[in-house]
Amino acid sequence: MKASLTAFDIAILARELDSELSGYYIDNIYQVNPFTLLLRLNKPGEPSKQLVLQSGLRVHLTGYELKKPKTPSAFCSALRKYLINSRIQKIEQYDFERLMQLTTSKTDQTYQLIIELFSKGNIALLGSEGKTLHALSYRRMKDRDTLRSEEYTYPKPSGLDPRSVKLEELAKIREIEGSAVRALTRLLAIGGVYAEEFLLSASIDKNAESSSLTEADINRLYEAISKTVDRLERPEPCTIFDEAGRPLDVLPFPLKIYSPFSTKRHASLNEALDEYFTQYAFEEETKRRKSTYDEKISEQQRILAEQTSKLTELKGEVELYKRIGDLIHHHVYELQNLIEWISRQRQAGKAWAQIEEEAKNEREKGVPLFGTFVGIDPVEQTVKTTIEDAEIQIELKKSIYENASLYYQRSKRQREKIKAVEEALTETRKRIESIKEEAPSEEAPEPRRLAEKRWYEKYRFFTSSEGFLVVGGKDATSNEALIKRYTEQEDIVIHAEVSGAPFVVVKTQGKAPSEATVVEAAQFAVSHSRAWREGISSVDAYWVKPSQVSKEAPSGEYLARGAFMIRGSRNYLHKVPLTLAIGAKIDGEPEIIMGPPTAVKAATQSYLEILPGEFPAKDLAPKIRARLASGFPEELRDKITKIPLDRFTPLIPYSRAQLVLDRG
Repeated sequence: MKASLTAFDIAILARELDSELSGYYIDNIYQVNPFTLLLRLNKPGEPSKQLVLQSGLRVHLTGYELKKPKTPSAFCSALRKYLINSRIQKIEQYDFERLMQLTTSKTDQTYQLIIELFSKGNIALLGSEGKTLHALSYRRMKDRDTLRSEEYTYPKPSGLDPRSVKLEELAKIREIEGSAVRALTRLLAIGGVYAEEFLLSASIDKNAESSSLTEADINRLYEAISKTVDRLERPEPCTIFDEAGRPLDVLPFPLKIYSPFSTKRHASLNEALDEYFTQYAFEEETKRRKSTYDEKISEQQRILAEQTSKLTELKGEVELYKRIGDLIHHHVYELQNLIEWISRQRQAGKAWAQIEEEAKNEREKGVPLFGTFVGIDPVEQTVKTTIEDAEIQIELKKSIYENASLYYQRSKRQREKIKAVEEALTETRKRIESIKEEAPSEEAPEPRRLAEKRWYEKYRFFTSSEGFLVVGGKDATSNEALIKRYTEQEDIVIHAEVSGAPFVVVKTQGKAPSEATVVEAAQFAVSHSRAWREGISSVDAYWVKPSQVSKEAPSGEYLARGAFMIRGSRNYLHKVPLTLAIGAKIDGEPEIIMGPPTAVKAATQSYLEILPGEFPAKDLAPKIRARLASGFPEELRDKITKIPLDRFTPLIPYSRAQLVLDRG
């Protein structure tokens, strides 16, 4: 499988990303593994995007879920400090190298995020002076260094640029020893795939000696390179599959060397890379988890085997020591007589060696007293005997009964050790079962695509009690986008009769909503106006048709972003109460809904109302969650209490409110 991007890939990909992401802001940064960053990008009025940057491997937008760590790494925290809320100005390839640079601006500062996609790769953040502020990895290398506070040095060209190589430069391939394909990769800044493609297109044997190439060969090779380079302006992104249907490569355009294989076309190279590398990364992660699982199981099984062996050994020793103690008791007189004989010989001044020699001679003669004798250890002052195939060491300084007691004590100590080993065995078996519960599935799960957000999910919205979608702006920019892009002539536009209020649109789809929906939409509008912040209990609102909403200001006047002129008569709703409800329903996964009380009541299983007040949202969130949970049967409450509190705080206008008694 393809394991990294080529220079041809990066040339087209940089162009695609620059076109698609210019003007986006970096909303957040995550380091999803030691080598991979995930940038969450936003742009007013546009759907959010996720950009994956993996050192040495890939850069592309992704539509798949990536697990984000709860705590940022030191490198991630440093990048957040400089890049969050910075605006993407430009994304480009450096020369024709496997290196991409992302330029951003923030206030009066410019930053460059360098992504090295060759070898082990690296990611470095440069300041406006070109010095390295932070890097994924700091290195000293043969021809350049990547060190903090020092000027970043770009890598030297890996070869001639195929986009601008001259015929006479290409002819130097004959001066490079080796096969034509190897010489071409050394001469040009390309990998083996494109070297083979160029030679195949030029009808040159890739294994031919480079020195044997003729002038005609060089001309054909030059023409083949030029034609391939021209295709950079006409990309046809595709994925190549092998005979088994597994992805083999991703290309910016089809290549002759892959003509025997099946091909799938894509709308963009970014789309192709996302599918390919997400699956590749997922399979690699699955392999890593399987390997980690196998290592954990193997280690615990090794420990289990050692503990089992130790247990068997200890049990054997318990029986052995007890048997020896019993044997000593059964042969106490023979052993006592032997010990006394040895003692008398020592008292007579004989050496240990002499005593041992005499005892062995007596045993050879068949004297019963010496029938069990084996030898003497003068250092330890013990006599070795054998009774019923059991080897017994008798300490000469202790009585026979004391020697028996020593063996009984050893047996007891080994029994105590057995208890400890048995407890350890139990713990090891538990660990093995615990690890097995986390065993990777035999059927590898597929990567999960991000749920595609519907257009109105970037606004405030609710569904009226009659089933109409009602959408409100969040700020001046979204107000303007809502009216200009998403409001149709049959819709209804509602606004509170106060400054600093959002536009709210009832999406009618050609149907006629009743007064109930209009009142709910008006409540939604006034509750998200400044009147909430000022603690006002009711405000007038009005509704008009979209044709009455205009961006054309009277002569000599100027309309700010998000502001519109209303022409013609307005349909007023007087003293609309400022009140909202937050509710929950469980239909598989729990869902939290915010809107006017009548709409929320109709859509949820448990809800409560909020009014303008002075209690901070962070203090209200736990109470709201607890009250909603209490409205469910006990077996379902846990699903609500596990919802993060930060899902509730954004639902409270101006982050302040007071609670009304919950209902449900």
